[in-house]
Amino acid sequence: MTGVTRLIQITQRRLATTRLKRLGQIRLFRPLVTRLGRVARAADFTTTVHGVRLTMPGHVDYYTDRFEPETVKWLSSNLGPGVVVADIGAHIGFLTLLLARLVGETGRVYAFEPAPENVAYLTRNVASNGATNVVVVPVAAGANSGTRTLYLVEDSDMDPVFPGNPLSRARGTVEVEQVSVDDVVPHVDVAKIDVEGAEIEVLRGMGRLLAHEPKPILVVEWSPTCQVMAGHRPDELIGLLRKSGYSPAILGGRDTRTIDDVLREVQAGTIDQSWYANLLCIPMSRD
Repeated sequence: MTGVTRLIQITQRRLATTRLKRLGQIRLFRPLVTRLGRVARAADFTTTVHGVRLTMPGHVDYYTDRFEPETVKWLSSNLGPGVVVADIGAHIGFLTLLLARLVGETGRVYAFEPAPENVAYLTRNVASNGATNVVVVPVAAGANSGTRTLYLVEDSDMDPVFPGNPLSRARGTVEVEQVSVDDVVPHVDVAKIDVEGAEIEVLRGMGRLLAHEPKPILVVEWSPTCQVMAGHRPDELIGLLRKSGYSPAILGGRDTRTIDDVLREVQAGTIDQSWYANLLCIPMSRD
């Protein structure tokens, strides 16, 4: 087994330094590459992406310079010193630390992450990058305070608070604390929300922040599959964002579909269950 472990670790390093690393970004392949990587679980893997030094568990590194490039590009172009950001669903800290560098010493990043294993890596990565402007919030964000079950899946950036994630196999559960973002964050300029179907619950716990003028800009992941898994209609998140005073649009690159295009595909049953996109939500008052 030692030889296999070494081979996987060498492959990981190749994936982090060549064009093959794109494979790990495709959600369809994540369960496979994660399962293979667990053979090498004993050894952490460290790499640097966009100037962020990341240590992570022994699975294939999908945090590459191609990870969500449209989102990284928008954040890099629009955030500057002094901005306050909430990173809700921070995982092990890639975007958290990129945001921390962008907002500088006068800004602040609140990093919400409930999975205990992820929190350990997140805390370690924050410390190793010297990011003193990051506040790690080791809880789930939701509509209210309490406790809830977190479903741990093989692909650890997809741990949901709802069972039956079709994109990754469950490996256990853990009870975690839940709070509303309103109860933790006094003010926010930008919020990134990526919580595997619980986006509506997070937004419901941000009523005070979303009512404040000027409203914060939101970057919200939208997966119709995960919304259905969470007991919502695929269009429910879109409706809530619009009702809250936002003009959501797909933050796209090569995918030129509009929200209405995607909803028509959902209704026709032709949407790929692994499809997702980040929505850039600009307050209507700024249009």
